[in-house]
Amino acid sequence: AMAGGLTDEAFLAEAQLVRLEAADIQDREYARLSNMQPADMDEDEYAYFKVRSRENPGRMVVDLQALFEDGDRSQDLLLRRGDILTIPSRKDFVSVIGNVQDPGNVLFQADLSGREYVQLAGGYAEDADKGKARVIRAAGGEWVPLDEARAVYRGDTVFVPQKGKSKFWSTFKDALLITTQVAAIYVVIDAAVN
Repeated sequence: AMAGGLTDEAFLAEAQLVRLEAADIQDREYARLSNMQPADMDEDEYAYFKVRSRENPGRMVVDLQALFEDGDRSQDLLLRRGDILTIPSRKDFVSVIGNVQDPGNVLFQADLSGREYVQLAGGYAEDADKGKARVIRAAGGEWVPLDEARAVYRGDTVFVPQKGKSKFWSTFKDALLITTQVAAIYVVIDAAVN
């Protein structure tokens, strides 16, 4: 209110409160993992590293949309010195990125599904992994499988990854190696017996 209130362009879905004193907390495990190569990490370490690297340090969990639009006073946190309250402008588009024919921003239309946004971006590219396509929510960054997203909202991102590389040659090479070793053992045993 002291800053003049919200404008018509306020996009509360992406509004956030960052508490600098919480952002300065040192995470020794994350610092240790930052100095390692991902290949040297075990599965749990890599999962932890990925989650922490995507995190917004100091971000307070508060629903500013519920506070300002619904009057939910439980979301009205007392601000502290150094806090940063950011309320971006409303987005009138959905970003469609990854392996689509024409990646970019598509004008938001409330009744469109994720697949329809992909079609508006030219459709899937040849190497698109359709089964792993996701909607990334502007509000909170949640990743939702494209088929499970009931709606796509302003500012959301539709992400279509590339198919993983085929393991055919690796599997073929391993099978050939095993076959060669079995044949060599057979020849050695046959020669020893005869």
